[in-house]
Amino acid sequence: MRSAMSSATAAATATPANLEQKLYGVLPWRRTKRGEIKVLLVAPRGGEHWSLPSGLPGNDRTPRQTAMSEAFEKAGVVGHLDAGPIGSYSSQAAAPSPCVVEIYRLKVRGTLTNWPASTRCKRRWFRLDDAIQVVSNAGLKQLLASIGGNETPFGADRKAA
Repeated sequence: MRSAMSSATAAATATPANLEQKLYGVLPWRRTKRGEIKVLLVAPRGGEHWSLPSGLPGNDRTPRQTAMSEAFEKAGVVGHLDAGPIGSYSSQAAAPSPCVVEIYRLKVRGTLTNWPASTRCKRRWFRLDDAIQVVSNAGLKQLLASIGGNETPFGADRKAA
């Protein structure tokens, strides 16, 4: 998913010492009444490039604030965000240069009918094993698979804000 920041602006923020952009995003999740874990993925309308909501940090935004903002803007969800990231993956698609996407777990408490990017993005709940199959980014597949075999990240809520 592209951030609201333009490609030209993103390219201008890259420094020779740090050629990789840093993006922040969320893994929105919920537990069904049957106890099954579902994760929310987003894709551009008319496309099937499923991913997690993520984007470049804005001015004066912390990584957690950026992650929460991306969840609200791109996926229309709100909830409890973990204090620290659960992992990261590399991506080429989200910025004009290689980037690392740092992911925070978000236990979804509310889903909006209308959200800021609803005309540009679609969202869908997937079982974790299905989500692993539909994402195309190898690093994101690996991140999802690493937590897929271990439901501990979805067990008792970790400290969230």
